[in-house]
Amino acid sequence: MLFFVADWARCRNIAATSDDTALARRRLPAVAGSSEVRLDGLIAKQAVALAAARAVAAEAGAGGLQALWCAIARAWLREGGIERPGAGDGELVDWALAAGPAHFGYLGAEFELIEALCLLGRALVPYMLGEP
Repeated sequence: MLFFVADWARCRNIAATSDDTALARRRLPAVAGSSEVRLDGLIAKQAVALAAARAVAAEAGAGGLQALWCAIARAWLREGGIERPGAGDGELVDWALAAGPAHFGYLGAEFELIEALCLLGRALVPYMLGEP
């Protein structure tokens, strides 16, 4: 979801505030041995996504963060002319998330996800490196 939200925000020149960055930093604690530069990149993307949610909430009314991010993902899909016959908005977003950014021509986004999982300590680095 983060890719779609951050890309939508980038296209609108939505920038994160220092408060967004501070909140993102609190939400993503550092993992022992993780690269500070890589962690800062993930925090910056999270901060932009928080700023995008705030912009949507100001226009559409309040909502939980996940609901706002889903609304942004729906907007990203609609604006790109992406649809699936018979799929409602929720089903379309679920399909897009399952398909991933590479399905839409954004190569390398999966590497960002893997890197984020590693930074959060939720992926096995040896597996990613092709080690047994």
